[in-house]
Amino acid sequence: MRHGSYVPPDIRPKDARRLIVLGDSISVGGGASERSLAYASLLQNNDDTAWPGERGTSLTAKYGHPVDLINVAFQGATTSSVLQQKTSLGRILPAPVMGHSIVAITIGGNDFYGRILSLGDPTPALLDTGVKNLRDLVGFLQDRAHFPDGTSIYLMTVFDPSDGVGQTQQCFFGLDLANFIPALDTWRDGYIRLGTEMHFAVIDALGAFHGHGFRHGDMSSRYYYAPDPSLWFSPDCHHPNDRGHNEIRRLFFEAIDGRYVATP
Repeated sequence: MRHGSYVPPDIRPKDARRLIVLGDSISVGGGASERSLAYASLLQNNDDTAWPGERGTSLTAKYGHPVDLINVAFQGATTSSVLQQKTSLGRILPAPVMGHSIVAITIGGNDFYGRILSLGDPTPALLDTGVKNLRDLVGFLQDRAHFPDGTSIYLMTVFDPSDGVGQTQQCFFGLDLANFIPALDTWRDGYIRLGTEMHFAVIDALGAFHGHGFRHGDMSSRYYYAPDPSLWFSPDCHHPNDRGHNEIRRLFFEAIDGRYVATP
């Protein structure tokens, strides 16, 4: 899988009591045909009927015991409104939270694409605000007073359904967003800078999903992936389909499991 995730080498949780999920509708399960096929559910426990080849790609399988799933994500969340999820999480898991927690976060897509469709350029002011809010969120999750046994945090970047072109008839009302595609790299870089500073992992869904958007069958595309030119997006363009959710699960799991190797 081609991506440029940032995973500090010493973030390798040896065990975990729970999986905490925060973020937007991707983490709610948007695009999945069933809740059990959403990435968070798959990361907790594989669906052996849908994905028989992925029986070992779950936290329950990895650690050999049940891992609780605490999902406080909600649809439409932005890097600002995701801060509300701290309150929800605090009610469900009041301090002190014993046992190590793995945290998966998907956020930024509503900021990025909502800004483009309404106002235009999604950088730099919006990214600066997003990073500020993420700093607040991560700081809460890393607070040893609340989580004395620690957290391992994995933040996913914003992906691109156009495969780097910025325009598809299926997505975003057919608008040409080519001028804004480079800003996705800027957002990814901003996430990685914060991850480097605050010591958490950044999962590069932008790179991993290239070649699996709505130009996945276009052999002239620079992202065309001949070994598997499949579509990972649902028809609404905003969410992954069942295959996409499985691949997001894989991205998170491989980072958690220490399998991730950076590729150019």
